[in-house]
Amino acid sequence: MIRSEAGVAGAEDVGPARPPRRARRGRAQEQAREKAQAQRVAAADAFFLHVESAAVPQVVGGVAEFAGPGPSAERVRDLMAERLPRLPRLTQRIVPGGPVRRPRWVDAGEIDLDRHVRSIDLPAPGGRRALDALVARLVAAPLDLDRPLWRVWLVAGGAAGPDAVVILLHHAIADGIGVVDILRGILEPPLPEAAAIRGPGGFVRAAAVVPGLILLGLDGTAPTVSLVRNGTGDMGPERVFGTVTLPLDRVRDAARSAGVRVTDVLLALVGEVVADVLARRGERADGRALRAAVPMTLRAPAPPGRGRTAVPGNLTAALRLDVPVDPMPVHERLAAVHRSAERRRGSGRAVASTAVVGLLGALPPWLHARAARGTYRGRYFGGIVSNMPGPAVPMSMAGAPLGDVHPILPLADGVPFAVGALSWNGALHISVTAEPASLPEAGAFTGGMARAFEELTAGLGADGGTRAGTP
Repeated sequence: MIRSEAGVAGAEDVGPARPPRRARRGRAQEQAREKAQAQRVAAADAFFLHVESAAVPQVVGGVAEFAGPGPSAERVRDLMAERLPRLPRLTQRIVPGGPVRRPRWVDAGEIDLDRHVRSIDLPAPGGRRALDALVARLVAAPLDLDRPLWRVWLVAGGAAGPDAVVILLHHAIADGIGVVDILRGILEPPLPEAAAIRGPGGFVRAAAVVPGLILLGLDGTAPTVSLVRNGTGDMGPERVFGTVTLPLDRVRDAARSAGVRVTDVLLALVGEVVADVLARRGERADGRALRAAVPMTLRAPAPPGRGRTAVPGNLTAALRLDVPVDPMPVHERLAAVHRSAERRRGSGRAVASTAVVGLLGALPPWLHARAARGTYRGRYFGGIVSNMPGPAVPMSMAGAPLGDVHPILPLADGVPFAVGALSWNGALHISVTAEPASLPEAGAFTGGMARAFEELTAGLGADGGTRAGTP
């Protein structure tokens, strides 16, 4: 038995003693290393270094079940040694900044793959519930900033299964869609890269900044709902993690029938659960909404059948959308979510939020850190909801086919839950990360979302077909 840096006991692959496996570099990689020496961490990426604490680790990633037996740790180490040269952030570490010096990316030297790719046994009695509980333990501790900010856990499911893989990265490496692109760079088959697509020009973006900034300021004055149960709002160290899987075609059918977006459907399902939590507590919303932080990607969409180059960094705009949580039928909630969201999507708030992050990055590092921690917290939003596109084809890792793939999102200070949805090979995989001391009802989220989807599709005349993970 071994103990990882995250404080989780696991079983290393059994075999003869051998020196640590390390990723080696060729001449091209050495040249790239020299170019990347002391590269400043971008403002949007440093943001997640500043908001991290022991109680709120900024860990993103995914958990994937294998459709059958998973690969050995040795085989995955060989795979990572092959793929790392094309994933430069995974070969770097962070040199922390100071009051006047910004954090930097520097080459980490040879990568100890034995340390970064580990094996662990799924605790008894096994099954999806045990896997989700294991994920909750793994994401509860920050990654070691003295080393490359990633780790792969290969989970041996035993007789009850399932074999699985948990891939964790620091949020400073990439946003949710960036993580999907990195995962695609590790998995097979490789998808042909899409040509770069230019986004809106600088003049168009600048024209939206000023009105967007005004609206962002006004947003902060509106009363909203918080689900934090304890009086202090302080986050505890524990996490719960739950999953549910919906058929993607049915979700899209429901969205088309209602004339809304898939993200609107996701927000409405979250609203149903939050409304139920308030009702069980005997609390009234009285017209107050749940304000959800909804990342909007600035990455160009990949054409069908193609993928993006794994570009590191956080290339998102933060849009805060209001979800009504008063008692109402789910189809009415969906319509209200859509109306509110469409107004905000066209308001310039998203562009303005990106401008704000850039301006914060121009501040002295100590002031940037203070501003980041002051704005990324429960005072300004009550939950995180993210919808991410993934590949539409079956994928494998080291030759082992993957089944369900669920995203992993971190929390913010005073924000007790985060809901991530990932479309992957014909399914919408939804996960919920929550802090149970602040939100004791966290374990009911996925089951509540599944029931709300069944109710919504029944009202729209569509078939739900929910496949629950952890109810």
